Amino acid sequence: KEGTYIVAAESGDVLYWNLQNREVIFQEKQPNTQQIFYYKNETRCVVVSRKGEKGNYTGICIARTVPDGVKQWEFEYPFVEFKNVVMSPDELYVICYGFEKMKNHIYVHAVKSGEFLHKILVKYTGFKDVTKMVALPDKPSVIALIDVEKGNLIDIIQKRFLKSIPFWDGTCTKDGKFGLYAPATGGMDMLDLRTGKVCKTLIPKVAEGIFDVVAVFNATNEYVLYYHSGKKTIRAFRRKNGEMIANFRVQADLKGMETTTDGRSVVLGMGDGSMTTLTIADPEKDGIRDYLKGLPSRNPEGAGSSPKGIGGGYLQNGVEYPSPYDYSIYTDYLKALQQCIPPPSKQQS
Repeated sequence: KEGTYIVAAESGDVLYWNLQNREVIFQEKQPNTQQIFYYKNETRCVVVSRKGEKGNYTGICIARTVPDGVKQWEFEYPFVEFKNVVMSPDELYVICYGFEKMKNHIYVHAVKSGEFLHKILVKYTGFKDVTKMVALPDKPSVIALIDVEKGNLIDIIQKRFLKSIPFWDGTCTKDGKFGLYAPATGGMDMLDLRTGKVCKTLIPKVAEGIFDVVAVFNATNEYVLYYHSGKKTIRAFRRKNGEMIANFRVQADLKGMETTTDGRSVVLGMGDGSMTTLTIADPEKDGIRDYLKGLPSRNPEGAGSSPKGIGGGYLQNGVEYPSPYDYSIYTDYLKALQQCIPPPSKQQS
C-alpha cells in the first residue's frame, strides 16, 4: 500500500522490486505462478504455483518475508482446476480448494507454520461446480463456495455446511452484510447476506443478451460500480438508496477496476493499454465540490512554481514541458513540444 515494493512473477521467477531504486532485490525460481497475495501488514507474501499435468495438478504455496524473501513455510495440495487460495480475515488459516480420490475437498492449513490441519469433503444439496472461493469478512471461520446459482457457506472449524444464499456472486461489503448479484444476462440486485433476500434492485432485469459484467463495492462501501461490456459503460450507484449517480462510457474493453482506499476515485485498466482515473462526483457528499476543484483535470493552469500552463514546472529531457493552453496556434505548440521529444540539441539547451 505504501508503494515501496512490488512482488511479481516473470519468466518462472518470483521477483521483489524496490520501487525507489528500481532494482530487483530478491529473485527465486517458482514457475507457473497462479496467485500472489500479502498478509501480516504486507510484511509476508504468499505465492501459489502449480506443477504436474492437466487434470492432475499439485498446488505449491510458499510464504516469504517482504522485502528479505526469507521462506517461512511451504505446503502442497492436489487440484484439477485452480481456484484462488483464501486466507481467513483473522489471518489464522489458509484455505485451498482441491480434488483428491475423485472428490472435491477443502484443505485447511495454519498461517503461522503452514501445517496441514484438516480437510473437509465438499458435499451438500444442490452442489454445482465451484467458480470461486471467498472468505467472509465478519465470520473468520466461514468461507463461501460460489457457483453459478448461489453462494454456499461452510464452517471450516466445525467442518460443516451452513446454508446457501441464492444468486450471490461472492462480492460483499467489508462488514459482510451486503452482497451483489449481477448475472451476465443483465440486471443487478443488492442482497442482505444475513437473510439471503434482495434488499435493493439497482438495475432491473432486462433481456439484453449475454455480456461480461463487473460489479463491485468501492473501498468505503458507499457506492456500487457496475461495468457492462455491451454498453461499454461504468455506472455508479449509492448503496444507501440505490440511486444511480453516474454513467460513464469507456473507450475500450475493461480489464481491471479498483477503487482508491479513500473511496473517492476509480482506477480503470483498459484493453488498449491505457489507465484512467475517475472521481465519483456525488453531489450529496460533503466537500466534493472543493475536492473536484483541486483535480488536475479541473485545474489546467497547474499548481507548480511555473506561471505557464499545465506543465507546472515539469521537466522532460531537461526542458520544461509545454502546455497547449499557452499557444493560440497549434503548430507553435508542436514546435515547443519538439524541444522535449526528441531531446533538445546542445545549442537549444
